[in-house]
Amino acid sequence: MGARRGAVEALATKGAEPLTFTAWQLAFGSVPLVALSLLHPHEAPRWNGEYALALAYSTVFATAGGWWLWTYVLSHAPAGVTGLNTLAIP
Repeated sequence: MGARRGAVEALATKGAEPLTFTAWQLAFGSVPLVALSLLHPHEAPRWNGEYALALAYSTVFATAGGWWLWTYVLSHAPAGVTGLNTLAIP
């Protein structure tokens, strides 16, 4: 079952622009997270400078920057080599 899913994904994404594809992945992945946050009762965040900096760092530098670097490496190296190199990163 997992192999079939992987094959379908490989065919569906063949020729897709890596950065655009990654943006769609992040957008679709955020939908269940937003739904869960609306269902779970919690206190609203307290916005201050430290919170804004932490949010900016985690969204812009860590997530967007990391995914951009990942797509850059994938476009310049074979996927097998790139995938194996991720095992060395803690």
